[in-house]
Amino acid sequence: MGRLYENAVFLSLRRNLRPDQEIDHWKDRDGYEVDFVIRRGFNVENIIQVSVGAEIKEREFRAGLKAAKEFKKNEIILIGDKEGEEHREGVTFKFIPLLRWLLPVPPGPSHLNAPIRS
Repeated sequence: MGRLYENAVFLSLRRNLRPDQEIDHWKDRDGYEVDFVIRRGFNVENIIQVSVGAEIKEREFRAGLKAAKEFKKNEIILIGDKEGEEHREGVTFKFIPLLRWLLPVPPGPSHLNAPIRS
């Protein structure tokens, strides 16, 4: 199921990407990874993690915190089954349900301030 969620999010990001933006995957040398890093040149605009299931695994938080530190960001978008926010070590994890992300109403990918057009 996780791959289906990731593919759906990737396609929605790709559809709404501006010409000067890129979608990357990030993994550090310890094996922590996040699904999508949206860049404009060398500037990281968003870090997006996809997680399936009502319970967000601790590894998702650890990977998000490492990526946030690496890219000096204070927000991670977690797309899955949950809605709300959680704050850890100065980083806000913003939970957005997949269906809400995919629908053409806020807070889907076409409604983010960055990286996708507003």
